[in-house]
Amino acid sequence: IHLNLERVKEAASIMLGTHDFAAFCATPKSHDDKKKQDTRNSICSINDISMVTDESPVFPNLVTCMVSVTGDRFLYKMVRFLVGSLVEVGKGTLALSDIETALANGNFDHASIPFCAPAKGLVLTNVTYKEELCWVR
Repeated sequence: IHLNLERVKEAASIMLGTHDFAAFCATPKSHDDKKKQDTRNSICSINDISMVTDESPVFPNLVTCMVSVTGDRFLYKMVRFLVGSLVEVGKGTLALSDIETALANGNFDHASIPFCAPAKGLVLTNVTYKEELCWVR
């Protein structure tokens, strides 16, 4: 897949800030999934989306891309939908205006349903709390 990384970076910059990310979360399918979703509030703040690309030393023309997303909280499957949408923008199948509209309205129109990136390769690297937590036994 060839991605236009400049367009991907533009889309990532649109996602920065505080928005209604309802368009970028999944609907729970099972009872266990429903426990993972907070339907009361879909307002989240994305502080940073960074990308690092690396060419494969073994396979010519293979470039890997690592995406890091930092925010105050995430909705169910939100990072997967963000990354999937970035890929679609890079491929040219999703417009930057679609991202803007989804953030403004809290949903995508039916013509531009976002792509959910596979969970394979998704890694949680760090959790930071603003204040010290007191664990109760």
